[in-house]
Amino acid sequence: MLDGELEIDGATYRRGDLTVIPGGHVRTGMRSPAGCRVLAWFGGLPDYLPASALPPVDVPVRSVHVDEMVALPPRRRWRSGRGARCPTAPARSRS
Repeated sequence: MLDGELEIDGATYRRGDLTVIPGGHVRTGMRSPAGCRVLAWFGGLPDYLPASALPPVDVPVRSVHVDEMVALPPRRRWRSGRGARCPTAPARSRS
């Protein structure tokens, strides 16, 4: 989670949570009343299927808070569009 809070199936994930949701995990409820920003990636092409088409998954959702491992950068606005970068990343030289 980059910012905000996201509720998935009754669990709340907050800024700094690194959460792994296994492929095929059925999400019965997902909401963010105040909004959130997440970084999501997949182990392959995402394939959105109805819950009835998914095989059973016995791997639990796992989450750790990265504050326990590293200091998070201060909250700042991210820029989007051409030339966008993380606000805490150093600028690259163009030589």
